Amino acid sequence: MAKTYSSAETFLAFVDDPDLKEVLKSLPFKELGLTETILKGQTKEVINYLKSNKSPSILLVDISYSELPLTDLQNITEVCGPSVEIIVVGEKNDVGLFRNVLALGARDYIVKPLRNDLIIGKLREIILGETSDANTQSFSHTGQVITFVGAHGGVGTSTIAANSGWSISQKFHKHVGLVDLNLKSGAISYFFNLPQSSNFANSIVDEKHMDENIIENLVVQYNKKLSILSSRDRLLDTNNIPLGSIEKVINIFKKQYNYTLIDLPTQPDKNMLKSVTAQSNIIVIVSDLTLFSVAETTWLLDELRDSSNLRQKIIVLINRLDEYKDGYLAIEDFETAIGHKVDYITRFDNKSPLMAINEGIPLASQDNALSKDINNFMAFLLEGVPMNKDDTGISKLLNIFSSKSKVKK
Repeated sequence: MAKTYSSAETFLAFVDDPDLKEVLKSLPFKELGLTETILKGQTKEVINYLKSNKSPSILLVDISYSELPLTDLQNITEVCGPSVEIIVVGEKNDVGLFRNVLALGARDYIVKPLRNDLIIGKLREIILGETSDANTQSFSHTGQVITFVGAHGGVGTSTIAANSGWSISQKFHKHVGLVDLNLKSGAISYFFNLPQSSNFANSIVDEKHMDENIIENLVVQYNKKLSILSSRDRLLDTNNIPLGSIEKVINIFKKQYNYTLIDLPTQPDKNMLKSVTAQSNIIVIVSDLTLFSVAETTWLLDELRDSSNLRQKIIVLINRLDEYKDGYLAIEDFETAIGHKVDYITRFDNKSPLMAINEGIPLASQDNALSKDINNFMAFLLEGVPMNKDDTGISKLLNIFSSKSKVKK
């Protein structure tokens, strides 16, 4: 199927080669439906630009001046959106380099000198969804999906989901799409001081008309790396939400963002839970160390294990640890009861989250123990960085909430 481009679609190139710049300036971008941005620079400038700016639809990269072209190209693919079409140009006519460039996800590798008709042909292939003879695999990577679900209300699931979105976009320079499926409350919007709207809630019940154009009009771009889809309609009958609509939203987001974060409602409908988590790479169960959480977390784990796949991660996060001084379970006892280890803990803070919401400033952007925990939790999810048990605050809590400590009491 042909790929439909709107006037918002962009072409970006960083060039130091004057001949290449002249070729690019001669291209009929308006006729192709593209808005061009041609800047001076090499691969280093490309990476720095993409870290703080929205990804283009089409990116042209000149690796002629790069000492480590494949490493630079890998770094570029890590900071741009998954749907970006990358055209690589260079001076070496090398089959091995050509194959390696394509393996990293580029659309094509073109050897200099370039002709404008050749570039126009490549752009037309991308815009019309055609496949060239040289490259039978188009750049069609999709981003990862992280779903957050609470064991019960009040454990801070939306707080974790919202601030995780900010952290991944700003600390890890990834393109993030944050989807709020709490359609009756629109909780996510409060964390970013966004205006409340019922548009998404009203649109999602119409599966037939849910498409990329509708989503584009509903999404709010919080900054160049973070886009948010949130809505509130207290009268919405969530039983009338077609699962197909939710699947469409997720699939559209996966094509546009490196990470799609989904905040599920408290005690979601079983079919919604299975549908959303089936499309997720990582599922984060947010819980606390109470008997109530044992029952609810166990139920969630049982449901997820029935439909999970080998490549899917299920993470149990204990949030708001140390909120209660008495009546809690030891971590080891909690793990035994639910049949799953506690993967991470975040500390309780009785002031910062509420102040952040009142000010409309993401908690993760501030300097306090909880924001540090959330940012470190993202390093754990994205890069496998283990929890720092030597941190004074974390170490103290792990000791307090251990079975040995409970025995002493």
